[in-house]
Amino acid sequence: ALNVSGFVNVQDSGSVLNMNHNAITGANQVFLGWYGSGPVSITNQGGITTSYLDVGNGTSLTQTTGDSVSNLYLSSNASVTTTALGNLTGNVYMYSGSTLNMGSALNLSGYLNVQDGGSGLNAQGHGLTSNQLFVGWNGSSAVSVTSLGPVTTNDLYIGNASSLTLHGGDVVNNLINLNGGSTLTVQEVGGTGLTLNGTSLSSLTIDPSSMDLIFTLNTNPNWDFRWQDPSSGGNWISTIDSMISSGQIQITAPNGYTVDDRGGYTYIDGKPNGVIPEPSSVIMLSLGALGVIGMMAGRRRWGARAG
Repeated sequence: ALNVSGFVNVQDSGSVLNMNHNAITGANQVFLGWYGSGPVSITNQGGITTSYLDVGNGTSLTQTTGDSVSNLYLSSNASVTTTALGNLTGNVYMYSGSTLNMGSALNLSGYLNVQDGGSGLNAQGHGLTSNQLFVGWNGSSAVSVTSLGPVTTNDLYIGNASSLTLHGGDVVNNLINLNGGSTLTVQEVGGTGLTLNGTSLSSLTIDPSSMDLIFTLNTNPNWDFRWQDPSSGGNWISTIDSMISSGQIQITAPNGYTVDDRGGYTYIDGKPNGVIPEPSSVIMLSLGALGVIGMMAGRRRWGARAG
């Protein structure tokens, strides 16, 4: 094993780190192809334990079950594939066409930041827990995040025309912020959708210049989005109605939808099969007309009996 108190640096195309199945421990920072202009090779891997792992210039690394990295930085078309829960624990920052492939669930105490065109996260169906999730928010172009399993994050930021799909059961604890023509798609699963636990107006921010947020209700009756009610009291019904009217929230619902408040959350619900959505003003007008007809009929019947 190699136990160092400083750093390990492997750089320039053609350089090789042959670990002979031994571990690297104690290093504050490990650089693999980060410097120089080309990828390096890592053979006969052992475990890598470090505070910072920097992988760059097209270098590819598949972590072992014994790897433990606090902070991962990927640059210039580098790629890393995780193998076990605990491979990455702090922050993950990838840019300039880099890729992270999740071979297991990812539980981060910090952020996951996917930045710059060509960069991508392939979750391969595994779940993600993080303090913050940035999808194309930084940089200048869209990124790719695909095949996410269950997601729990405190803050979600999507920008630069990037797209993200979340599913029923996913949770954002503080805020959702979308801009730059980005799209968040929420797919209802098993009767539930996305929960937003933020309780202020700024907890849901959607760039009004684009129609970013799409809720697709696939099963009825069920809900596809709920937002915890304001800490000051009341609910978000009028706010959500306004977002729907302006096109900020788009809804695909086979039988229509309702926006209602219950149990401390404001919900967007899908109507059950066979229900024909009708504006409340039309319903009230119809009820009023029926009432007038009923009164007139009663008067006629009373007049006949009186005569």
